[in-house]
Amino acid sequence: MGRSGWYGKFAITAGVLAALIGALWILSCLPEEESQDGAMITDVHMGAVAGAALVNDKGGVALMLQNGEIEILDAPQDMVFSASNRKAFLYRMAHIPVKEELGEAKEWEQYGLDQPKAKLTLFLTDGSRIILYLGDQTPLEDSWYLRREDEEILYLVDSVTARMLGYSLDDFREIDVLPVISPESLEGLTCMRLTRDDEIIEIRGEKRGEEVRFMLVSPIEAVLSWQRVAEKLLAPLGGMEQLQVVGGISVEELKERNKKERYQLTLELNGEERELFFIPGEEDTFYCGNLANGQVILLKGEEVRSLFNQSVAELMDTTLYPANAADMERVEINAEGLALSLELSGQGELLRGYLGGRELNQAETLELFQTLTMIPPAEALEEDALLLEEPILSLYFRRKTGAEDVVELIPISQRRCGVRLNGVASLTTYRATIEEIIRVISAFDEEYFAED
Repeated sequence: MGRSGWYGKFAITAGVLAALIGALWILSCLPEEESQDGAMITDVHMGAVAGAALVNDKGGVALMLQNGEIEILDAPQDMVFSASNRKAFLYRMAHIPVKEELGEAKEWEQYGLDQPKAKLTLFLTDGSRIILYLGDQTPLEDSWYLRREDEEILYLVDSVTARMLGYSLDDFREIDVLPVISPESLEGLTCMRLTRDDEIIEIRGEKRGEEVRFMLVSPIEAVLSWQRVAEKLLAPLGGMEQLQVVGGISVEELKERNKKERYQLTLELNGEERELFFIPGEEDTFYCGNLANGQVILLKGEEVRSLFNQSVAELMDTTLYPANAADMERVEINAEGLALSLELSGQGELLRGYLGGRELNQAETLELFQTLTMIPPAEALEEDALLLEEPILSLYFRRKTGAEDVVELIPISQRRCGVRLNGVASLTTYRATIEEIIRVISAFDEEYFAED
């Protein structure tokens, strides 16, 4: 599977990846679609900004521009701060869009502005200052009340502005908790293990040449398509949005509390191993801690559950052996009274199959290959099940990368066949389906060799 083939599909599947680390700066620089006719509450050139002071219920933070750098004043020396977070914050405070202007107001208390949640003072190089107050969240939409001290106008601002006005010193730190997910992550993913209470789902990935393959190794063994891995695992992980950095709680404490309600993610991506612990917080949130660096952030509960509430059935494809004909070099087919070898070459419109010296066009090749690989999952194979019978159908696949797979379909009852992949059997399929595959292949064989 070439990179160009799956890049676009995964980019669509993982559209939520705009919420990754770094998106804050992008959001700050782009105009808001919901702003009222492009109106701004603050619109100050960055060259005219000297600094800012933020005070809220989490404490106070002061930023000052010194020699072209944004410095955080009186910060602990052992803290490492993100340059992009500082830049994004100061830029946003100097360019706050109006979501809606509600007109003049006198009774500020009904909007939470008599005792504001946050106060922001923007210092300008000419010695003047702009003071802003953040009030309550509106009851009907994702908006917050805000006023300027030098005006009597009541404004609504969006969640980006409100979230930044709720920053603490921790929110300016260089944070490395969640991994950065991109379409290229498929190529670098070698292991992903999700633990929820006593349930473990583990997948393994391998890249050979231009082809990326994934195997489910726990709780059962099966081949997974890259599309399922992208849609069901990587996209939810990449879509997690950091609500805030959490201080005052250690990862060790998270790990201890995690034993009661266990959510854990172990990830091997691009040669780096990352171990994350999750515990439920208040108001449908989750704490997430990185064991390696001790950092903790807060996430939305629905985003965490969208990843961990996966079932094995949701990860499975419609077939137990998802494969692409263009990735194959040869398929050998063996059943009672039937022994065929399908040679494949080319891709796209130039895909061709060669069966017993006869050339099959693209449509015929795809039809035959899809028939061979349409092995729907039925249920898990019982642990004590013995596969004693001879296979009624054996398929040997050799890929262009040199990788080889053997799929054996072994009858275990009148209705089921065990599926043994490379010597390991974890699942069953429908016997009637396998018998239909044999019938179709036999008819295909008779049709193409009837003239010989």
